[in-house]
Amino acid sequence: MKSVFLFACLCAGTLALHAQPCTNPQSQIDIHGNNIRARLLNGGDLFWDFSDAQFFPNYQAGQANPATIFAGSLWIGGIEPAGNIKLAAVTYRSDSKPDFFAGPLDPDGFTTATACSNWDRHF
Repeated sequence: MKSVFLFACLCAGTLALHAQPCTNPQSQIDIHGNNIRARLLNGGDLFWDFSDAQFFPNYQAGQANPATIFAGSLWIGGIEPAGNIKLAAVTYRSDSKPDFFAGPLDPDGFTTATACSNWDRHF
């Protein structure tokens, strides 16, 4: 039993060391084009505002506009050199920890809280 507890503590410590120091992305923008209004968020999720759909075809201001897509997101996966499958996917931010953060990474694949906050915007 002690060995199981020790193993669990080591795993939790390793995961904590690899966590990114960033706060959740907050930036969002509505794009308008080809009679469509759609919301883009900076955390990899699309077309919603955390509660309602925000993808409106044939958008007319001041009129009832039914949304045709509730939400969408980026899903990026691949196989690492060791043969393990890696996946980054946003699922309605159900665990409130997105897989995507804005900003550059250093050569080791890490970033800083300052870099994340400076890049949490739409250009």
